[in-house]
Amino acid sequence: MRFVVLMDPDDEARWSGAPASLVQALRDAGHEVATIPPPGEPLWHRFKRRFYRQYLGRTYIVDRAPPVLRARARTASRALAALPDVDAVLAVHPPDAAYLDCRAPVIVVHDATWYQLLDYYPGLERSRLARETVKAGIRLDRRALQTCDRVLYSSHWARDSAVRDYGIEPTKVWVAPLGAGLTTVPSRADIARWLARRSQGPCRLLFVGTEWHRKGGDIAISVARRLQDGGMPVELHVVGCVPPAPLPSCVRLHGYLSKRDTTQAARLHRLFEDATFFILPSRAECFGMVICEAAAYGLPVIASDTGGIPEVLGGGEWGIMLAPTSPPESFARWIRAGRADAEAYARMAWAARRDFEERLNWGVFCRRLVEIVHSLERERWHASKPLADQGIARELEASPPP
Repeated sequence: MRFVVLMDPDDEARWSGAPASLVQALRDAGHEVATIPPPGEPLWHRFKRRFYRQYLGRTYIVDRAPPVLRARARTASRALAALPDVDAVLAVHPPDAAYLDCRAPVIVVHDATWYQLLDYYPGLERSRLARETVKAGIRLDRRALQTCDRVLYSSHWARDSAVRDYGIEPTKVWVAPLGAGLTTVPSRADIARWLARRSQGPCRLLFVGTEWHRKGGDIAISVARRLQDGGMPVELHVVGCVPPAPLPSCVRLHGYLSKRDTTQAARLHRLFEDATFFILPSRAECFGMVICEAAAYGLPVIASDTGGIPEVLGGGEWGIMLAPTSPPESFARWIRAGRADAEAYARMAWAARRDFEERLNWGVFCRRLVEIVHSLERERWHASKPLADQGIARELEASPPP
């Protein structure tokens, strides 16, 4: 199949690198993928953003402004007109689909609606945003979801918002978990070898996140302190950000580690390899792709029951989800129990790995996309046939193969 993704191929930081991982996974599966980067931000809107910040104390988001999205859509539509035989266009920034004009089916791919993000993610409180950003964001989301051919969200949490808050037909909205953003996937033999030594030495908690407060870094420190005060040797390894001082002696800082740098990627791999548990007690989280990475390493997970995280952990066989307001002792108690029971720990580790192999990888996500495209092709074929032919086609589809 031939896909076109509306994204900047060099911006691997966008949406935690999900668009870049998606493009690579589609190519690895043998599909042809072209990308159309958005044009730069218009000077007037950059000035407007600065004005709002400096003089009104509000945040104006340029890529939630309808004039900007109309201009981006015109650019993308012209580029798409020059590309023959496109099977589907993927909009990984939903507003990019709001004004798009193309013959190929358009599929919106994301992890949340704008309505969900408002007053949920830090910095996206209505009290801090420009009023036009709030209103235009909702209108753009609604228009994109109404005019696109399909929507593929990473969780039922997001799907339910599209149906409930925007009135989108449920059959139009599909769900598939995102995948782990790994360049190299450890083998099952690797995990078996690591399991043999995870019971040795201190209990190592791994925290990976660039937004300390939103990701619950302070909660992770409180959990580590409770374990330490209870007599358990513990280390909390922090990747992605620098927490505020003072820090307890059990905290180990590693800064930001880029997967594009071979040396830093090797360090990150070693941290996952040596960890006993992965901890991400987020206050707000649309999905949590890094939990998929923990699953690939067979790591039991301590996380918060919020946003799209329940979609990642599935039945909860390999982790615990508690409310972000839960006392640190509740998390610590679960860790002590998991650390003390080697058989139960091994079951959790292999359950995590199984979920990675069966659900939480980009190959599964791409197959879901292909399934969506095929469903659209069938719909268009039926719509183009005379009614009599449609009846014959339905009879043939209902008949068992010889």
